[in-house]
Amino acid sequence: FIALGNLALTIPLAKRYGGVGAAVGTAVSLIIGNGVLMNWYYRAKVGLDMAHFWCQILRFVPAFIIPVIMGLACMSFDLYQIRYLLLFGALFSIVFSGSMWVLGMNPYEKELFIRPVHKILGLITLRGKKR
Repeated sequence: FIALGNLALTIPLAKRYGGVGAAVGTAVSLIIGNGVLMNWYYRAKVGLDMAHFWCQILRFVPAFIIPVIMGLACMSFDLYQIRYLLLFGALFSIVFSGSMWVLGMNPYEKELFIRPVHKILGLITLRGKKR
């Protein structure tokens, strides 16, 4: 139904305003459909605690501040040159990962990451030993 609403809103807006109208129609339908209606449905009909869910999602906002600032700083470099692309890609990955680890992830999420890494490292050390 959200997709049909998107079509009903986007087509007339696209005819009248072009690409901007199509973007506005899609944005409005997604905000109303996925943002409002689906959250109401999940809370009222499924019984999920959507307030808690959104509080957990908003917890990630501080973790994005440093990577966003770095991304904006990268815009002043010519990323079409492969050396800058690789350099800033690696730096951004390190900054993003560190920021998420320190500011974004709770202990349970960190454990979900650490456990498979320990298993992989354990397999590597077992294969390296003589039998």
